[in-house]
Amino acid sequence: MKNIFKSLEQILKLFVPPIISYIWRTIRPRKVKAHLIYAPDGWDTQLGPNSEGWNSAPIIENMECEFENFADHCRQSGPLGFSHLGTEAKSGITLRIHNLNMIWAYVLALASRKKKTLSILDWGGGLGHLYLVAKSVIPEVTLDYHCKEMAATVATGRRINPSVTWYDNDDCLAKSFDLVLVSGSLQYMIDWREALKNRAAAT
Repeated sequence: MKNIFKSLEQILKLFVPPIISYIWRTIRPRKVKAHLIYAPDGWDTQLGPNSEGWNSAPIIENMECEFENFADHCRQSGPLGFSHLGTEAKSGITLRIHNLNMIWAYVLALASRKKKTLSILDWGGGLGHLYLVAKSVIPEVTLDYHCKEMAATVATGRRINPSVTWYDNDDCLAKSFDLVLVSGSLQYMIDWREALKNRAAAT
């Protein structure tokens, strides 16, 4: 049935003026599967047995599948508007992602001024994607890159990105770094103020 509707849509495109097609795409209801769920009781919300979040095997497998493509983009000299996330990776170059990567590049440029080496702790850094961006934008600086992640992600990261030092515990906070980055993980911390203090103390 889905294929029939798809074929009808393709046939209609041949006869319907572009302006009508544009208006329909703009106003039609869309079914978009949410990647987040509502937690009515905040941190006390009871999640289902299959709610593993970022520690789920499909998410890690998806990141691994996109990793080499992401690494290839980092080796090129074009805009930085590429992502390591599957849905965004397939959408091509985007201004939002470009701006995020450029902010990271600016921070790296400031942190590495007059330095030959730069030590970085990336807390919640996935498979070390921002390490690849860092290598691309400051190639003249030697990077000592450390990444804290969940155990399953760390296992994959060690295998496909061995230049990064990996942690699945808080041992990294006993070290001192030139730069500490919290990669989109602050919102998952209950006591985020204390978490920020701990990470700031590692610089």
